[in-house]
Amino acid sequence: QRELMRATSAETILRVTERHYHMLDAAHVSTALHKLATRRCDPADGRLLDLFRLAGQYAPLSSSKDLALSAGTLAAFRVRGTEPPWPAIVDAIGEKLNSGQLSDRDVGQTLQAMAKARCQSSSVFVAIERCEIVASMSGRTVAGVMWAMATARHYPSRDFFDGLNRHITDQLTWLAFDEHSLTSLAWSLAFMGQPGAPLLRRLCEEVMFLTGPSPRTSITALWSCLTNQAAIDGLGQDGILVLVSKATDQLIEATAQDLSTLAWCVATAKPHLENQTAEVLQVIASETTAKLRHCNHQQVSSILWAFASMAVYDNDFVEACASHALHTIDSTEVSENALSQLAWSIATLNAASCKGPSLDKAAVMPVRNTQNSDLLIQRLSRIVTDASANIAPSTMSAVAHALATMRHEDSLRFFSAVSPVLSTEAAAKLSAKQITDVAWATASVSFSDDALVASLVNSAATV
Repeated sequence: QRELMRATSAETILRVTERHYHMLDAAHVSTALHKLATRRCDPADGRLLDLFRLAGQYAPLSSSKDLALSAGTLAAFRVRGTEPPWPAIVDAIGEKLNSGQLSDRDVGQTLQAMAKARCQSSSVFVAIERCEIVASMSGRTVAGVMWAMATARHYPSRDFFDGLNRHITDQLTWLAFDEHSLTSLAWSLAFMGQPGAPLLRRLCEEVMFLTGPSPRTSITALWSCLTNQAAIDGLGQDGILVLVSKATDQLIEATAQDLSTLAWCVATAKPHLENQTAEVLQVIASETTAKLRHCNHQQVSSILWAFASMAVYDNDFVEACASHALHTIDSTEVSENALSQLAWSIATLNAASCKGPSLDKAAVMPVRNTQNSDLLIQRLSRIVTDASANIAPSTMSAVAHALATMRHEDSLRFFSAVSPVLSTEAAAKLSAKQITDVAWATASVSFSDDALVASLVNSAATV
């Protein structure tokens, strides 16, 4: 044990375990695995696999702490939940839960590791729903267990939520939750539907009265309510307005992901925001511009989508986002979802028919500068045409519609490249709206292809 504790590198740890392999017990194995999880180590190293096998053998005899450490390490090394030694560890965890031997400190950590590994662990989650176990949980454990349930798509019973409500009200109080735990719990309850809505509503009310909560706490609470419709009904318009106000109070501390999430929230909560939409979006635009260098493509596309979906435009902001995307799009791989969102948003915001409220200060709308937007749409179209055989038809539809909307000079080149793909059975994967978008786009740019027209007609007939 002393040699393991003194070892600082993965190689040293593995050499110690190899040298004393036949003397290792459960505590030695869990210590070695826990230390290896924070160091660079080849997952295929035979010595590491030997430790995994020992962890499975010792699982029935391991303490709850050792099981938690082993589970955390397996998740860190991305060992699938169906592969050894997970089945043995899951069985041992279930036994300890049923016998009351799994300590509160280890419950949340263990279940989170199991959820990350996608273990077949429904029996463990059912066991955790027992009243006596719920009544012993700390605030951090409640948050960890709920996160694990949401990640594993395990939806507990209404009785479980009733017991959890009583436990928080009568014993814990919300003071037992730090902001990280509140954020984790809010995210989890977003996926719990009607049974989780009362607890989520109470959590959001608690966030409203917090003094100076971090932007992430307020934004996550707002996002969770908007995701769980049943919670919105209980919170009402006044509650939504308070959460939006809390979320925008300290946006200078917000991350790029926080801004992306808040933009989605504002777009989704538009019916509840009365006349505050433009004001909130102005704050988001200002903070996003200052933090663009920290934004990835998905975040930029989500923020622009929010502006486009409400037809609220700011020419300088849109061009700044387009410039950022244009100069970084080749350095990282862009997802098809981000590509489609970027194309649709840029085209919508630059469309001559966009008559929504403006964030531009001038009384008379200035002539728009769309140079970066034009270049970005061109770059997106060429990404699609260069890999047309591997691009989803829905992505082609989004880019086609964007090119036609902006009357882009690259339109004919794009359709010439993708029409052979869309003229095959691939067109059958398009929705009715996507078929309409492609048909409208080809007509708008005067592109004619009999095979493509026939394919779209056949697809439309079967939608």
